[in-house]
Amino acid sequence: MAEEAVKPTPLRLLVSEEFKSRLKAQAGRMGVTMGEIIEAVATKPLRELELKSVQASGNEQPETFKDLIRQKYFELMNSGKLGHQRLKELSFGQKPTIKERQLISQILELDSLPED
Repeated sequence: MAEEAVKPTPLRLLVSEEFKSRLKAQAGRMGVTMGEIIEAVATKPLRELELKSVQASGNEQPETFKDLIRQKYFELMNSGKLGHQRLKELSFGQKPTIKERQLISQILELDSLPED
């Protein structure tokens, strides 16, 4: 099942005796290890969970202004309205001007920005 030659790493699972028996029997019928079956079956759902987790963390509202700048740095940079150096300064805690706050709010389409 595994296409790449990867060194197996031990993993201990607590499962029911019935599940273990069924898994062992299926592995025997297929001529593979129980670990290979579990990896084949779990790979796609694990990727989906990872994607959901990354998306959820991207949607979290930052607590401080500098966290917002760090989280949305590339989006702000790609807008072309704020320079790299100024974004870097803001990401390290420098206070934005009122005009910069308005611009960032507009670029990110946010009604309000976090305070420091």
